[in-house]
Amino acid sequence: MPPFGERAKELLPSVLLTLTSILQALALEVLWTSASSATHLWDGGAAALAGWLQIAAVVETAVLIWIFYAHILMRFRWVPTMRDSIVPFGLGLGQFALAELLRPEQVVLWCLVLAALFAYAMACSIAIFRSAAADPDNAWYFAEHEPDFVERYGPAIATVSVLLGIAALAAWAGPGGAGQVVAMALVNVVLFAQIELQRIYWNRSMRRDEGR
Repeated sequence: MPPFGERAKELLPSVLLTLTSILQALALEVLWTSASSATHLWDGGAAALAGWLQIAAVVETAVLIWIFYAHILMRFRWVPTMRDSIVPFGLGLGQFALAELLRPEQVVLWCLVLAALFAYAMACSIAIFRSAAADPDNAWYFAEHEPDFVERYGPAIATVSVLLGIAALAAWAGPGGAGQVVAMALVNVVLFAQIELQRIYWNRSMRRDEGR
């Protein structure tokens, strides 16, 4: 029978991805319930448009978290800690909050939650990269290319900063107006850019494997 650490490394991706998918399914159910009861979505006008852009952003966030987490878990092998088993719950709680805070007067808080979720994901990725770098199974990856701090975490730091700026814009514009529509449109642009960045990272990883 293999050592416990080796078994944990083998089972880690399937266990955490299964847990993540369950939490995301629950978050999408919360989103459906919140959208069904949000009357401003069906009244037309700027508030409705901003609300639908907000819903699109919640869905994009769920997609982005899935791609980001799946890529890391398939890319690296490491002996998991108790912290690693808790990470999906933090990601799930953030998505629950985003799905719940759909009212126009809560947009500023919603933006702050989204920024906090990105900051949490960045902190988790730093911890995971440290664990992966310490495991001999990943030595080939870090020997081939060891990105510096700016290359690895610069986009995430920039995203958090931009989201905080969008929260300030939404606070200045007030609920239900054209400024809120602009704020939510910018959020969607940021999230789409992050998804595209993750696609580039994914394809780069696949090409690196083909060259091994």
